[in-house]
Amino acid sequence: MATLIDVDVLENNFGEMPQGADLLADGRFICLDVHSGVLNAWPAGPDGTAVGKTTSGPIALTMGSDGQAYLAHTGGRIGDFWLADDAIPPCVQRVDLTDGSVETVLTEVDGVALVSPHDLAWGADGRLWVADSHIWEFDPALRQERSGHGRIIAISPNGDAETVVDTGITFPAGIVGEADGSVVWTEGYTDRVRRVRPDGSVHTVAQLPDGHTPHGVKVAVDGSLWVTSFGSGTIDVIAADGSSVQHLPLGDADRPMNLTFDGQNLFVVEFLEDSAGEMVGRLLRVRTDSSGVVPLRGALDRG
Repeated sequence: MATLIDVDVLENNFGEMPQGADLLADGRFICLDVHSGVLNAWPAGPDGTAVGKTTSGPIALTMGSDGQAYLAHTGGRIGDFWLADDAIPPCVQRVDLTDGSVETVLTEVDGVALVSPHDLAWGADGRLWVADSHIWEFDPALRQERSGHGRIIAISPNGDAETVVDTGITFPAGIVGEADGSVVWTEGYTDRVRRVRPDGSVHTVAQLPDGHTPHGVKVAVDGSLWVTSFGSGTIDVIAADGSSVQHLPLGDADRPMNLTFDGQNLFVVEFLEDSAGEMVGRLLRVRTDSSGVVPLRGALDRG
């Protein structure tokens, strides 16, 4: 049984909508702010928390073995409720944290444009796996009409990309690679956690209860899957084989979005609405009795 020992609020004003979660080589936490496109590290350095920047709308990041940050970028559109002034085509980007340069590495697969990349993670096969979620629609009655099929995409180091799974209209949100070559993703419309194995077979790992909308996902050393649920304000811990699910409350957390392990600590990013209705990000550190696996890493060839 997993346990959350305590929850500390590290930052109460950590951007507007922090997303993504990883660790830099120096051990600092890194995430990004969707609205501003700024990549932030904690603790702050001499020049503050910002370590990179792209246009508005990135929603996830993972670090590569090349020391660069790889981003899933919505293009600056989230559903029908936010469109950035500096919108670009949805894409996967690489940000050089030494000189600040930004490179677009993928905009389409087999001639079909990306719609809304939502998360990305390295697989044991060395490929960069991407959850392309499609457009978020709040109203379930309108999803067939206004949303579309999600895709699980894999990008080879040479830049070749393929669609591995058509998820249907399920809104694949978070994604993580496992040591045996499997890849796991969460689905925001169905509240499911699913897995594709190296042989291409797809399985449902867990069906979460109503109100537990899964988002980010990471793997612990025992193989369990740790999932942020922004519908319930919990970390949902799923046994590797799906045989059990625990729901661990995060105190007053409202919308936990993503997470990453640092030993037995979890960094969790979330956002709240203040009294004026503005979004305010928070960074939490959660002490647990579990440890995360060493994340899989890879790199794409330079263009």
